[in-house]
Amino acid sequence: MSELAAVADISISMLSKVEHGTISPSLKTLLGLSRSLGVPLSRLFSRFQNETSGPHLHGDGPFRLPARRSDIAARSCRE
Repeated sequence: MSELAAVADISISMLSKVEHGTISPSLKTLLGLSRSLGVPLSRLFSRFQNETSGPHLHGDGPFRLPARRSDIAARSCRE
């Protein structure tokens, strides 16, 4: 762990926080880690590719999302 931190030019404490998800690392930190590990930056996010998170709007809520592009065009013409 100390070797990886040294090569990535971050502290062991910072590496531990990144590993445990207690901080949001900067792009510079992520680039340093990806280079140190010899993997593309995108690999650090691969576990999240198929996960969805955050708020979602549903058709039955107060906001309705148009289903098709033509609906968007029609709405913008009326406004």
